[in-house]
Amino acid sequence: NLILSVIVDKANEARCQDGVYQAMTNKKLRAHAKKELEAMWKDADVDMDGSLTLEELRTAFEYDDKFRAYFREMDIELSCLEAAHSASNDDFGECTYQALADEVVRMKNTDMGSTIALVKLQMRQVLDGMEFITKEIG
Repeated sequence: NLILSVIVDKANEARCQDGVYQAMTNKKLRAHAKKELEAMWKDADVDMDGSLTLEELRTAFEYDDKFRAYFREMDIELSCLEAAHSASNDDFGECTYQALADEVVRMKNTDMGSTIALVKLQMRQVLDGMEFITKEIG
């Protein structure tokens, strides 16, 4: 029983250490992805003001083959980028490179991240539309 107990304890310790290692590896991968994304945003930033508008994002996706290929390789379509932009933009419709990168990485690292972001975007659009109609009527 003592030998079995030692074996079980060692196996459990190895499993815990592997979990810590996996967490560290994932953290490094996310940091690397954020740096890559920030570089992509900088290339797409037409006016070079340090932030990205939705129009700049759409233009880059439509006309820049490298930009589009990068995101399609990660299974990210324009609608997901639009949702990430919507979730992280300021009151003027612009996102800093870091905020947008953080949102895209967050979306990709959660099981339902992109779906939830798309639903949030659609809800925001519906609410904006209802507010517009209310103003027009009232």
